[in-house]
Amino acid sequence: MMELLAPAATGEAVVAAVQSGADAVYIPVGPGWTTEEDLQKALRYCRVRDCRVYVSFPSLYPEPALTEQLLLAERAVRWGADAFLVQALGLA
Repeated sequence: MMELLAPAATGEAVVAAVQSGADAVYIPVGPGWTTEEDLQKALRYCRVRDCRVYVSFPSLYPEPALTEQLLLAERAVRWGADAFLVQALGLA
């Protein structure tokens, strides 16, 4: 089965992707990217519209930031994230 996966770095991009028929979106998080509140809103928006959400951690992080990203990943699971895309093996 094919899946239409759309990048969505902002709340507006999430809405546009879902309304355009995306089966799933991936949302980059981290320093300078989506805030925690934006991520939670996007997950809620996608959940009620049967759209999967992949949370992307696109960068390598120094040790203190890695811990913060792990905590964010844990919260994203509780909020309904379907999967994670990670570059840093330490985060995986």
